[in-house]
Amino acid sequence: ILSTLEHPAIVRYFSQGTTEAGLPFLVMQWLDGEPLSVSLRKRVLTVDETVALGERVADALALAHDAGIVHRDVKPSNLVLPRGDPAEVMLVDFGVARRAREERGLTRTGMIVGSCAYMSPEQALGHKDIDPRTDLFSLGCVLYESLAGTRAFAAKDATAVLAKILLDTPVRLREVAPHVPAELDALVMRMLEKDREA
Repeated sequence: ILSTLEHPAIVRYFSQGTTEAGLPFLVMQWLDGEPLSVSLRKRVLTVDETVALGERVADALALAHDAGIVHRDVKPSNLVLPRGDPAEVMLVDFGVARRAREERGLTRTGMIVGSCAYMSPEQALGHKDIDPRTDLFSLGCVLYESLAGTRAFAAKDATAVLAKILLDTPVRLREVAPHVPAELDALVMRMLEKDREA
C-alpha cells in the first residue's frame, strides 16, 4: 500500500526484499526528527502549529482516501516531526492500513485494530466496514491532545478507554484550552462525533 502513495507528508517507500538469511526487509525514507508523542510530553502545540499539522495530515489522508486506503492507526507516535517542526509532519506506519471495504481475511468482524486511545467508535466495536471517517476521528483525537495537553478519551486501562470512546463525550476543547478559537473547537469536536454519519 505504501508503495502506491506519493505525498510530501507520507513517508516514502523505496524497496523491499529478503536478506540472504531469509529475513524480510523494507526500505523507507529516513526521517530526522521525533514522533509527535515525544513532543507532546514536553509541551502542547500552539494553535498555529496544530492547524499546520492538521492541514498537512488531512491532505495526506485525503490522498490515501482518494486511493481507497484507510490508515486505521493515526496517532501521535505515527506522526513524525522532522527537526521538531509540526508544519513538516510526516505520516508513517501503514502496517494496518487497508483498502476501504477490502479486508482480505486479515481482520474479521469483532477484531479490534488500531491504538485504543485514538480509535474510532466503529473500530472499538470491531466493525469490518471501516471507511475514511475512522481516520478523521483519530485525527480529531490527535488535534485535541495537541491543543489541550490531555487525551480526549483518557482512562487507566484500555477497556475503560474503549468505554469512554463509545459512551462519553469529551470535555469541550475550549473548556480545557480556552485560547483555542471557537471555529477550531467546533471542528475538532465535530471530528470526535460518535456517529460517523455526523
